Amino acid sequence: MNRPHLLLLLALLFVSIRLAAQSDLGQRLRADYRLTCDDYAWGYGDSLYTVLDFLERTPDTPDRLSLQTMAADTYFGRGEYADALVYYESTDLGQLPDRVRDDATYRMAIAQLRTGRLGDAAVWLATLRQVSPRYADPCTYAMAYIDYARGRYTEALQGFSSLVNKPDYAALAPLYIAEIYLLQGDDERAASTAADYLGRYGQTGVRSGEMHRVGATVDYRHGQYARAIDGFAKYVDSLPADREPRRDARYVYGLSCYMAGAYSRVSALMDPVADRTDDALSRSARLHSGLASLLVGDKTRARLSLGLAAAPGDDGPTAELAAYNYALLLLETDYSAFGEGVTAFESYLNRFPTSPRADAASAYLVEVYLNTRSYEAALQSINRIGRPDDRLLAAKQKVLFQIGTQDYTNTRYELAADHLTQSIALGRYDRATLAEAHYWLAETRYRQGRMTEADANLTTYLQLATDSSSPTYALAYYNQGYIDFHARSYEAALGHFSRYLQTEHDASRTELSADAHNRVADCHLAARRFAEAERHYAEAERLSSSVGDYACYRLALVAGLTKNYDRKVALLDRLTARYPTSPYAVSALYERGRAYVQSGRTTEAIAAYQTLLSRYPDSPLCPRAAAEIGLLYYQADQYSQAIDAYRLVVTRYPGSDEARMALRDLRSIYVDLNRVDEYAAMVADLPGGVAPQATERDSLTFVAAERAYIRGATDEARQSFARYVQTFSPAAYEAEAYHYLYLMAAAAGHDDELIAYADRMLSRAGSPYRCEVLAGRAAAYTRRADHAAALSDYRQLTAVAESDDYRLAGLSGALRAAVAIDDREETVRQATALLSEAKLTPELRQEALYRRAKAYLA
Repeated sequence: MNRPHLLLLLALLFVSIRLAAQSDLGQRLRADYRLTCDDYAWGYGDSLYTVLDFLERTPDTPDRLSLQTMAADTYFGRGEYADALVYYESTDLGQLPDRVRDDATYRMAIAQLRTGRLGDAAVWLATLRQVSPRYADPCTYAMAYIDYARGRYTEALQGFSSLVNKPDYAALAPLYIAEIYLLQGDDERAASTAADYLGRYGQTGVRSGEMHRVGATVDYRHGQYARAIDGFAKYVDSLPADREPRRDARYVYGLSCYMAGAYSRVSALMDPVADRTDDALSRSARLHSGLASLLVGDKTRARLSLGLAAAPGDDGPTAELAAYNYALLLLETDYSAFGEGVTAFESYLNRFPTSPRADAASAYLVEVYLNTRSYEAALQSINRIGRPDDRLLAAKQKVLFQIGTQDYTNTRYELAADHLTQSIALGRYDRATLAEAHYWLAETRYRQGRMTEADANLTTYLQLATDSSSPTYALAYYNQGYIDFHARSYEAALGHFSRYLQTEHDASRTELSADAHNRVADCHLAARRFAEAERHYAEAERLSSSVGDYACYRLALVAGLTKNYDRKVALLDRLTARYPTSPYAVSALYERGRAYVQSGRTTEAIAAYQTLLSRYPDSPLCPRAAAEIGLLYYQADQYSQAIDAYRLVVTRYPGSDEARMALRDLRSIYVDLNRVDEYAAMVADLPGGVAPQATERDSLTFVAAERAYIRGATDEARQSFARYVQTFSPAAYEAEAYHYLYLMAAAAGHDDELIAYADRMLSRAGSPYRCEVLAGRAAAYTRRADHAAALSDYRQLTAVAESDDYRLAGLSGALRAAVAIDDREETVRQATALLSEAKLTPELRQEALYRRAKAYLA
């Protein structure tokens, strides 16, 4: 056989073998396909994997369309709709047999619906309903559900209503119909639909539990809370063990229990609603859980729930009500005046300034503000509120007033004036507080020495005050009287003090009334109305022994002015006998001497003056009394005694006016006696004497320094006075020069210099500036924290004080110094002495009582 034929035979053999192999493979594939279809038909668990494996192994199989449909249906049956859609939408469903195509199309549309693709599902369902009578009702049901889900309730209601008489949907469609009626607010039809369903199916219907829920919701809306609770309970009981109640149903169930007073059940129903998300339903659930917990006394749970419901993020009515009750609960459970409760109410008013409960919130805050003495904290709290209402502004007015009066009591006059002025600026809210603020601002201005402003504030107070029985009403006239009195406007002062006496009805103020009588008498005396003056001084002494010494002393002066010298002496004797510790005892001795002089009883006058010198050697009146003795001897031509007396004045009180007068009279005496040389020698030997030739230069130097001081050239004046006291030592005007140096040191705040000059001035007996300098040096020691030295000066000031003001300054300064060095016995002694004073301000009285009590306690 030739070669070509052999090759042909081999080719034919190969082809026949290949065809036989392909025939075997096709038979095996058909067998696999049949097995796969059998697994799918019988529903074996691994049928899906069998189908998918076959598709993977044979991607070009002519049965691919059928196999993809099997895979899609399997995924659909397992509820894995997204995977099902992968195969449905990749399959040309039009190539399937009609029945299979319709089944696949319906399932694909339902898978789209279940995955949220409502638009795509509606298109396929509408198409399928037109081409397949078999799917008309299922498509209508599904499309009605899509309309329901989209909120197209009219279209959905039409769809569901068309199915109520269809056997397959008679037990399903009524629920959606009832739900739509609920959503549309047609409670009557919703309840009727639910009742008809329950009447037809009882508790066995597939939707019976849901219909109980619909009926319960209608009952809640109509206030039938007990029936609603019963319906919701049946709804919950109908649910399978693995299924939770609907969130909105649980919420309305909880509201029904709340409204019915079943508070103990509310939190268990509401808390799961609140825990799922932070929306309006959660906030309302937290609110009602908190309110119910509050009503059953579980304040811890209430605080937690209300706090969550009130959290920032939503400023609607639910959050507003929660925030209000949360703040109220915090305020109730707070143990500090300005704790979380006040802060919560501040936040509430800032978040909800127009709330109908804003007034009540303000009222609670006002109650806290005004029932506590933490006024500074109250003011800070009010200032944190962005839009305070009138009630809070009225409280702010009162709080500022209270802070101002506290500042006044603590002698912080600048702060007091600032706070009282702010209170006055808010004065339209409370007239009584406005009036009182003007009164205490006047007191503050008085202490600051701003008399014109104080007088204006008192005038405004009297215009505003409507209650003449107010504790401050009469005092306003009293204080105005003192302003006029210090200004030497005696007729105006007389009018105000007289009005005080007419309006004062407080029996506990006898001392003030007695003091006012003294001032009225002083005003009459200034106008030389002696009878009226005498009458009021007598009344003052009758009313109070604490001011009786002054009244008695002034009565003696009136007697002297009317030339009734015997009565004057008698009254002065009564003063020293009745008031032995009176600060006017020294002046009484001096005036007794004057009375004897005026009645021509020289011997008694000299005796009175000598008693003053021996008993009160440090009194500023001593130089005058000593000079009077010399003059009386001189006028009696008893030159030897006069010379001795005048020498005493010059020696003991050098640099004083009386010393200069004594030198002048000594010169006259020696000239009269023709003993001029003896006079010159005597003057040269006297420590306080001034050589005749130096007198003119001394005087001119002092006057030049004084004029520099008067025109405000302080540095020049300081240098001139210092040079003066160094050049002319002893100088004729030494006391005055040191006084000017003292005043400039005080004005400059140079305490070391002030103390040094004070020491020089106080080292000389009879200084006319003794009280002023003692008070100033004591204050300087206090500023240097040398309280022991300050105490010593204040005690001396009390002993030599000629006026009530200096006496009170001495007593109050000594009290504070004793406290500073923790000398408890001295504290008690000084406080007791201070409390015995008549003209004691309320704040000083309060301070003395407090300090003495603490000392006793210690």
